[in-house]
Amino acid sequence: MRVAVAAAGVVAAAFLGARLHDDTRCEDGRREVFLAAQADRDPSPGAVRRIRESCRGTIGLVSIAGSLHSRERDAQAAPFAREATEREPDNVAAWRALAVTSQSPAEAREAARRAKALDPVGAPDP
Repeated sequence: MRVAVAAAGVVAAAFLGARLHDDTRCEDGRREVFLAAQADRDPSPGAVRRIRESCRGTIGLVSIAGSLHSRERDAQAAPFAREATEREPDNVAAWRALAVTSQSPAEAREAARRAKALDPVGAPDP
């Protein structure tokens, strides 16, 4: 019995260690993308890869889109927002990001409608 408890503890510690490592890689990637956007540079492929591999859900992709959008680089931001909507079709933040970054008026309207459907109170009217 003690061996089983000890083994479970080792497995839990390994799992938590891996999650912490992923969280650190995610934050490092997000920080790098933010700093690149502030310097009007493209995000490095390594930072984007770390975000895709390490961030839970689509928060990293939405963060990339938001960083680029804040620097008026919507043509670069939209693919990240679009990828987020494809990965998590019920994520209102992803749809909002696509609504404000899409270069296609029809896609932007549809994204705004989707965000409104998911969050009728918080999303602006399309």
